[in-house]
Amino acid sequence: MDGEAPRPATFEPGELFAQREWEVLFFTLHGLTAKDVARRLEIFNRTVENKLQDIYQKSGTHSARELAMYCRENGTDRYIPPSLLPLSSHVLSQGGVA
Repeated sequence: MDGEAPRPATFEPGELFAQREWEVLFFTLHGLTAKDVARRLEIFNRTVENKLQDIYQKSGTHSARELAMYCRENGTDRYIPPSLLPLSSHVLSQGGVA
């Protein structure tokens, strides 16, 4: 895309964020509003906003744009939370099925 080779998805994110924060981060990086994220995750809008503030604090960023750049630089923009994959999906890791 835009002259760049596609970047592979990753399923091992590191320990900076909690599971729900990774889910909120994933949807935020894909341009969803807090309201849309709340609807998809079936949680309150305020919960999403609180999670975003925690994410900004942990990453040292202050906006969605800065957060996107931060994630791009460290490769976490390619992370797909397993909880967002269809139940029938199987993810292979180096050690076998994850």
